[in-house]
This record gives sequence, structure tokens and C-alpha cells, in this order.
Amino acid sequence: MMEQELERRERPSEEQKPLFARIHRRFNALFFVAFLFFAALVLRLAVVQLVHGEQYAREAEANSVKRIPIAAPRGWILDRNGEVLVTNEPVYTVTFLESEGQHINVDEVADRLARLLDSDADDPAKVPLSEVKERLSKMEKYRNQPLPTDEAALRHLYEKESILEAMRSGYRFMPHRIKEGLSVEEVARVSENLDKLPGVRLVVESKRHYKRGAFLTHVLGYTKPIDAKNKDYYLAQGYQIDDKVGVSGLEAYYEAQLRGEDGVMEVKVDKNGRTVEMREAARPKRGHDLVLTIDARFQDAVERILEEEVKRLRQKGSGKADKAIALAMNPNTGEILAMAIYPDYDLNLYNLSGKAFSDAYKAHIQGRERNEAIYGGFSPGSTIKPRTVLMGLQKGLTSPNETLYCRGAMIIGDRPFRDFQGRAHGPVNARTALQKSCNIYMYEIGLRLTRTKDSFTATLSEMDTFYAQFGLGVKTGIDLPGEKIGLRATDTKLGNIAHYTIGQYHAYTPIQLLQYVSTIANGGYRMRPFLVKEIRGESEGTEGLGPVLAVRKPEVLGRVEVDPRYLQVVREGMRLATQKGGTAAGAFAGFPIPVGVKTGTVQVDTKRGIDNALMIGFAPFDKPEIAFVVIVTDVPKGYTGGSAAGPIARRMLEAYFGLGASAKGNVSSPSGAGNSAASAGAGEENAPAVPKR
Repeated sequence: MMEQELERRERPSEEQKPLFARIHRRFNALFFVAFLFFAALVLRLAVVQLVHGEQYAREAEANSVKRIPIAAPRGWILDRNGEVLVTNEPVYTVTFLESEGQHINVDEVADRLARLLDSDADDPAKVPLSEVKERLSKMEKYRNQPLPTDEAALRHLYEKESILEAMRSGYRFMPHRIKEGLSVEEVARVSENLDKLPGVRLVVESKRHYKRGAFLTHVLGYTKPIDAKNKDYYLAQGYQIDDKVGVSGLEAYYEAQLRGEDGVMEVKVDKNGRTVEMREAARPKRGHDLVLTIDARFQDAVERILEEEVKRLRQKGSGKADKAIALAMNPNTGEILAMAIYPDYDLNLYNLSGKAFSDAYKAHIQGRERNEAIYGGFSPGSTIKPRTVLMGLQKGLTSPNETLYCRGAMIIGDRPFRDFQGRAHGPVNARTALQKSCNIYMYEIGLRLTRTKDSFTATLSEMDTFYAQFGLGVKTGIDLPGEKIGLRATDTKLGNIAHYTIGQYHAYTPIQLLQYVSTIANGGYRMRPFLVKEIRGESEGTEGLGPVLAVRKPEVLGRVEVDPRYLQVVREGMRLATQKGGTAAGAFAGFPIPVGVKTGTVQVDTKRGIDNALMIGFAPFDKPEIAFVVIVTDVPKGYTGGSAAGPIARRMLEAYFGLGASAKGNVSSPSGAGNSAASAGAGEENAPAVPKR
């Protein structure tokens, strides 16, 4: 009975059957969906494991491998004979970079680094204790608190503050170099403590090494870390944020060629971040090499000549003779043969960092950085007179043999314009006016030109256009960055036409003067000056030249619209300047090779009698292969272009042609070559002061 009752209760009634049927269908559907879900999951797992398993394994492995760039060394720079002038040295460098969002206790980091790095502060021979105390006492934070009495503690504090200064210099979120050229011991100590030095990195980089030190300074240029101003530009070009780039000279102009191709180091780490394997995935490739037009031996001789002659002048009188520039070029090709500026400095100083660099900069670099050959504006003085004579001849204002009488002065407007010391040269023509550097002859050409024009502006424009054919007042196109066009005067008084004819109006760069005299020397072709003759690939060995990738060929920028006969007249006048009665007769007395020159003297300080001295020229006279420019600033009273710049020019040519002592590499002052103001340049001019700009 009971079993029958239970069976009856379990059996659904007719009313319940539809409900149970619906529930049953829903359970079946739910089970089917669950089945499909798990089937899909199993299928996906199978695909991941069987199809993509190897790929994902590689990706997982890659996630544990760090790819670190290996900085590529820059290309070398060599002289025309293959002597290596600039190369690279691998060094370890400590850098500090605080990224945005980080909050690093820089004081604590600097303190730890000071204990790990060797320091000049620990060497009393390099940094005396008295200097350590003096520098610390000047810091605001230590003005009102006593310094440590223990020497070791005092030197540690000094080093810590030096590191802090390096960490805080410049822009905050840019890499800061703390120390370059770490020793093996320093590398080991810092490496072991990197986990306690947030923001600190050890990087291997290529340090530029300028093998001759203070040599060809303003041509070679130097490299520096990328600054904040140019960060985005360089990062877009594929540079790393702590790379160094060329910022001046050839290092900057040929940055794209000198820059190498970075390599890659793969560093495999475990789950705890420990390095377990390192391998070079891609070898860094050195940049291309530059082969210069310059012979290092001749350049070295010119630099020594400048130094010796400037020191000689400094002993002679009131002038400081504070700067000298000497340039030389092959007038037929545009190849620069020498570019020397005194004083210069050792480019290796830029490898210093922090306070060491700051001290070196103030002591040895400051005030010497500018390449005056392409930046400086100098009134050319009477070196401009060959151009003035050419203008007079070409425009029919005079003829080669027309004789003008120089009485030593003439009236222009309502004021007298005089020759040097009022000296009357008597009858002069186109050639002898250059020989004696007669101002009156030049003034007359300027006045005749004004009579053909209706205004000062028209006359000035005519002169500017004619002179620009020779490269004056326009860029020469030399392969150096930042070339200037000189300084343009703006005074529009009529008398300035006279000043213009004798080189006392506009100011030009020395490289413009070099291009100008080269154009006269080679028969009227304005050649583009250049310093790099070849670009080569990396050599297979440690020395020598690699394969040629590019060759610079001579480039004619233009030909002057001047009758070749008139160019010859002017060259003959420049040749006479070295003969008896010429302004450079003393400087070139007995010189065995015929030379054509023009001297120039520009007043700087009339009260003290201080002038700038200039000389331009070329040799040999009949077949020029070298053109030159020499400028000495602030020469002593009584010295002129002939007596101050002349001896430098003569010794340059002796070194170039291998004459006398120069042929043995012992470049010393030749006897009788302008050793006194009276012995050279006896007929040199002294033009009126430069008008205000």
C-alpha cells in the first residue's frame, strides 16, 4: 500500500506534465550550451598548444630578453695623407636620469655614488684641501653651519656636492653625465650597487679622441650630448637620448656621415630580473671616415708660426696681439690647405664632465670657441684695393697706364681725405698704386663712379654687385656650419664711398678674403672652398683607408665679368708690392719664389695707435698653387700689414715650399723677415678709422 502511495505521489499529475516538460527542455538546452562552451575551450587550448605553441613560447622568451642598444663609434677623420686625426675610445660612463613621475632622493644617490667613484677631490695634488674648503664654504647650504673637521669627510662632502651639481645641471628630465672613463674597479663597484642607485645607469659609449690635442681645433669641432632643445629632432632620427652628436666644425657638418649604426645586445633575465645570458645580436657599425684636404704637417707648421709670431709681437709694444688667423687654399681647386686660429684649445677637454669640465672651460676654452675664419667680420683695409682697381678698369673709369698724381690728400665733400701719414706718392698708375697702396688713387675711382650714378644708394649697389663676384659679402659655401657673410655698414654719407674703396666700410670674413684673392690668382674663377675631399667606408684593419664612397670635385661657383688683361694688371701690381718700394718689400726680401701680395692696416684705437694687420697673396706668381690670408688683431704701435702679417705669410710659404729651416720641419723666424716695424712695410698705408655700424 505504501509503495503504491509513493509511486502515485512521484508520478506527475496531468496538470503538472506540461511544466515538467518545459523544465526538461531547458535543462537539455543548458547542457548543450555548456557542452559547446567547453568544446570550444578545449579546441582553443588545442590550437594554442599545438598550432601557436612555439610562437607563444618565443614571445614569452622575448619578454624575458632586453634589447639594449650598443652605441656605434663615429667615423674617423684623417688628413690628406691618411694620418688619423680623430678616432674613438670605448669608455664606461655613469649617467643619471630622473624620469617624469619619479621621486628620487638625489641627495642620497649622490652620497652613495661619491663613495663608489674615485675622485680628484681625494688627491691633494689635484685639489688642495684649502680649495675644497673654500668652494664648500661659498655654497649657501654651508654658510651657516660648520664644515667637517676630518679631511676624509670634507673631501667626501666636496665630491658629493660635485655629483649633485652634475645631476641638477641643465634640464631635469634629460640624462646627466656624472663621470666618464670609469676604471674597471669603479665599474664593478657601481654595477654591484645599481639596485640602490635609482636613475643611475652604466653605459658603454665611444669617446672622441683628438690625437694631436690642440690642433685644427676650429675645423674639426666637437661632440656633445643631445640637449633638450633638439631632443625631439634627434629621437625622430633614431638617436638614443644619451647619444652624443656633432655641434661644431666638421663633426656637426658631416654628422650624418660620421654617425654609425648602433648594434644590439640581447640580455636574458630570469623571473627575478637577474641576468642569465648576454649576446651581441647585431654588431655596431662605425660611421664613415672623412679624408681632409689638409696636410697635418703643414697645418702644424702654420699653427706654430702663428703662436711664435704673436708672442714676438706681444713683446714689442702696447698692442695685445690677442688673435691671429692664417688660411691657405689651392686657388685652382678650392681645397683648403690650412686653417689656423690662435689661440686655440685641446678638443679633448670636451670629454670631461661635471665640475672638471666647468673648470677646464673657464680656464682654457672660454673666449676661444668661435671659428673666426667663417664667423668673424674684419674690415679688410687696403687688401680690398685690387678689387677697387679691377672695378675702375672694367667699368672704364681708368686705364692700366693712366697716371694720377698723388699729393697725399684730396677734398671729398667738405673734408680732406689723406693718404697714410699724408704721404704724397707722386705719379701712380694701376700697378704702382697697388705697389705703394695709394689711397688717393682709390678715392678717385670711387668719385668717378659716383658721377655716373644718381645717388649714393645706386653707387653702393653697383660696388656691392661687382665685389660680390669675388665672394665678398656673400657666403663662400665652405663645408662648415654657420658661415656668416660678415658685417654690412649702413651709414649713407657720400664720403663712405671713399672709405669703401680702401676697405673701411663693410667687414668680411677671412674665408671670403681667401676666396677673393684666389679668384684673382686663378684668372677669375670663384671656387667653392672645401675641407673634405673624400668620404670612405670603414677600413678592415686598425689603420689605413677604407673604400671610397664619395669624392669631392672642384666646383666653380662663377666667373667674374672682368677682362683677363685687367686681372693680369692687378696681379702685376701685387707682385710689385713685394719689390723695392712696395709695402711688403721688407717681408719678402730675398724670397726665392715670386709672390703677389696686398697688405692692409685697419685702425682699431686711434688714441693708443693700435691697428689690425692683414695680408693676402698667392704663389708662385706665374702659376699659383697656394693663396693665403693672414690677419693679426691689435698689433703694437708702428706695425702694419707688411711688418706684422708679412713675416707670418713668408714663413707659411717657406713651410709650404719646404724652404730653409722649414724644409726640416723646424719652422723658425727667418732672418730679416720683418723683425721690426721699420724693416718691413715702409710704405704701408694707415687708413681712416672705421665708421660706426
